[in-house]
Amino acid sequence: MRSLRVLLPLAFVALGGCALRPRYTELVTPQLTAGQVKLVLLQEPERAPLVGVRVEMSEGKSRYAAVTAADGTFTLPVTKAYRDENPILVVALPPGVAGYRVELAPEPPPPSTPGEAPPAEPMKM
Repeated sequence: MRSLRVLLPLAFVALGGCALRPRYTELVTPQLTAGQVKLVLLQEPERAPLVGVRVEMSEGKSRYAAVTAADGTFTLPVTKAYRDENPILVVALPPGVAGYRVELAPEPPPPSTPGEAPPAEPMKM
């Protein structure tokens, strides 16, 4: 009976952790059909990018791993197999980081054409 008292709280902690992990289809929308999707891993509540963090997903025979870049970004492949399996994204958080958020990475600004002047600032009167 004593071992049950020890194991039961551990089971709740282990199962509770899964509820916070995003699934593949929460990150890869149905509009995306092929290629890759670029995501960013942010520390919560600061919204600071998490750098050098291992991100994994696997289910069945499909397995994928990535490490976040200097800006917290990483990519996931867009495939029918992952969409069908809908694996959980597992994030190996560094010590001291309690919460995180995964969201679509912002689009980079379009490159400026050579010789193009920067936008004029409004005149002050």
